[in-house]
Amino acid sequence: MNVVDVELYETQLDLLDRAIQEGGRDESREEAVRRLALDHVVDRLGGASSYVGGRAKDDILESESPSYGDERTSVTLPPVTGKALPVYRGEVLRIEQLAGGQCVDFNAFNLHDYKEFLDCGFTRSFQSFDPRQGEFIWTNAPRGRPMFAILHIADTCELDIVGHRCNRIFEELGWDMPVHPNCQDTLAESIREYGLTPDDVHESFNLWMSTDIGPDGRRQFKWNPARKGDRIDLLALFDLLAVAATCGIGDLVGINNYTFTPVAMQVFEATATTRGLVEAIEERWGRLPSQQRREDFAVRDIQASPELIADPDYTPSFLPLPGLETVTVSLTESDKVVVDGLLKTGVYGTTPGEALRAAFMRWCNTNLTLVRRPKLLFT
Repeated sequence: MNVVDVELYETQLDLLDRAIQEGGRDESREEAVRRLALDHVVDRLGGASSYVGGRAKDDILESESPSYGDERTSVTLPPVTGKALPVYRGEVLRIEQLAGGQCVDFNAFNLHDYKEFLDCGFTRSFQSFDPRQGEFIWTNAPRGRPMFAILHIADTCELDIVGHRCNRIFEELGWDMPVHPNCQDTLAESIREYGLTPDDVHESFNLWMSTDIGPDGRRQFKWNPARKGDRIDLLALFDLLAVAATCGIGDLVGINNYTFTPVAMQVFEATATTRGLVEAIEERWGRLPSQQRREDFAVRDIQASPELIADPDYTPSFLPLPGLETVTVSLTESDKVVVDGLLKTGVYGTTPGEALRAAFMRWCNTNLTLVRRPKLLFT
């Protein structure tokens, strides 16, 4: 009999105890680690990947489709221009194609705290790379809360929330054009009305940007399928500043089908049904214990100077590391052969203890971890 020490953090032990309880078996932690690690191997033999990220399940909030209020404001964005518009809690922002074929770069900020802004990374993680009707657009950490609910999105509105916004550097390196219309400058000029700077332009939520990854591993631009009248409707979940820019690089790449066309921005007033839906969304996903506000910060004031100077009185205060315990696992000769096989793959660590821990945790990712993906279902 071979004996292997497996180091597990308290968090991992909690998962182990949960697996024992849900499995309904009368077994020790040691027996459970061995069993679950071998169960993972069985899953691998059945075709499962060694890299497991957890299951996802839609966390559904059912709602009737809300009615919009009267149009409060409307602007037309000519080619290579933008506009920043306040959109208040419960109002609906519509961005619409006036001719078709136009990519739109989009930013948004909390109207009362511009350090909270639209975050493509959170949106990719919590929703998908291509969120559709009933999904949400999220803000950045540590706030991390829903900012918009997508009430309607045209089937032509392909989203690229991975790529950057076009900018002068990109255009100079690509076309030797250091001064050419671009979304970085257009967004910066649009938010200047509200006292924000080019540094405040953030990762762009690209609307009607049809791209994919080519055989060389780089993005390639496809024909823009947007038609006249196609739109996206976004429900504001708190007071915010919405910023749209008509993409400025359409003459150089196929984003805009090698031309430029205008788009429209409209804001519709809140109604009892939109306010009710906002409250239901906030109650469900906007008041999580993990979501921090400015009042939770150790430093609340925005630094006035761009220069970074160390605080001489600073004392680190990190979250504590989970405690570590050792679970001793007994392996038969055949078990040892399996563990040695895991080590030979190169993706389960370098020691038998690491291999057992990795196999056990990947079993947990497959069978216990359940990522909730917030979603509206309109009835």
